Amino acid sequence: MNTVLDNLISLLDDGAFGSRHEIEPMTAFKWGVLYKISVIEDVVPIVFKAIVAHESDKHLDMPYEIKVLFAKGTFSEKDGVSSDFDFEDLEMQNLNYIVKKYVLKDIVYKERHSIDTSKISLDFLGLILQNANIILRHGIRLRGMIELGVFLKTKGQLVDFVKVESWIQRLKLKKMASLQASVLMELFSFETDEFPYIKKFDKHARLLTDQSLMRTYKSNKFGRSFGKYNITNCVRFYSYSHSESLCKIMSNISKSLSEIEE
Repeated sequence: MNTVLDNLISLLDDGAFGSRHEIEPMTAFKWGVLYKISVIEDVVPIVFKAIVAHESDKHLDMPYEIKVLFAKGTFSEKDGVSSDFDFEDLEMQNLNYIVKKYVLKDIVYKERHSIDTSKISLDFLGLILQNANIILRHGIRLRGMIELGVFLKTKGQLVDFVKVESWIQRLKLKKMASLQASVLMELFSFETDEFPYIKKFDKHARLLTDQSLMRTYKSNKFGRSFGKYNITNCVRFYSYSHSESLCKIMSNISKSLSEIEE
């Protein structure tokens, strides 16, 4: 399975960020697994862009029928990943912990009425929050990570990272933001100086990503209940956002109990 994940990451780095990797030969079965993971992660069009760039590569022994499936792929928007927020949308980010909701509302209000308002910086904060919620629900998801990376590559020079760092500290999301930045560094073509708002990077980023990909793939393959999986996932990432994880665990338990009653 390591070869499948390595090739998937390489193709995504090529398709999203214009890198150039050597793709390792795989069996038809493994290419099928790579396609299924790409669908689950909602990254099929990005992988296909890389496949087209690798058409002259003799090592890209992808079965024709798999290539056709990639060519037909579109984004599903299933996680609602967005890089542009209205002020009201940002205030309503899915935070379970009531204190953080008020802190976020205060951040948005003050920035909105600041003499040097930075909408781009708030959008960047919104992406970090979106990914934090996705990670606590489903684990590290590649579509969200790539959206964050594309934002940095295309708009990073316009972001006020001093403000972003202070907001992350107020929201107590330093470890979660560090994890996201570390994933981009470990998996894709990013350097430490592209994350001036991060002081310490996470050495477990690649391992956690691989584990998340495999758990999500197996859950889809065997039709396992995501309710139980969500609770387990909140526990697994508890150290990255204590209050949010605990609130989401309680929310999931409450929802499960209400479903049983019905």
